[in-house]
Amino acid sequence: FFVSILLVEQETNELVVRSEHPPGLGFPNRRLPPNTGVSGHVVQTGQPYVTDDLANDPHVHTLPEERILLQQVSGSITLPLQAQERVIGVIHLAFPKGVIATEVNLRLLIAIAEIAGGSLDRALVLENLEQRVAERTHALAEANKRLQELDHLKSKFVSDVSHELRTPITNLKLYLELMERGRSDRQSHYMTVLRQQTTPGRAFG
Repeated sequence: FFVSILLVEQETNELVVRSEHPPGLGFPNRRLPPNTGVSGHVVQTGQPYVTDDLANDPHVHTLPEERILLQQVSGSITLPLQAQERVIGVIHLAFPKGVIATEVNLRLLIAIAEIAGGSLDRALVLENLEQRVAERTHALAEANKRLQELDHLKSKFVSDVSHELRTPITNLKLYLELMERGRSDRQSHYMTVLRQQTTPGRAFG
């Protein structure tokens, strides 16, 4: 028996092979356009599809490298994987020549597909949640990094402004002290300098 599970990719609606048995069939991550082949037909209708002549079935869509595998099987059962009334993928079972699908086999596989659909849906929800959490964590880390950069720029700005103000303020203090303690005949000069140097656009030299 050859088994493959294909899931619908939400962004493109393509069917993507997510698992296959036996391992090494050579089709991992194979992508099918929407509504292509037996699997696409099952996704579109939401109904199981059984064929006893897979090689000549009108819904079959094969790649050249699949033709050797197709010669080894006779028929197949393809079942929808459903969750909350929507088809999220299919499980495809191809059986070797000489094996015929029975009604009992079909009922058992339908039950398995129903359980698998719910389980896969929960797993996909968790996977998407983990991805969103990771994306949000990354976004918060980037925002925190940006805040740290802004904080550094703010500190540098304050430091630069303090440095630029330090010299003129020191000079102001000096002239104020001269006004208080300096020679009386120089008071007029000190006042003139203070007025000049406190005019916007002027700096102490």
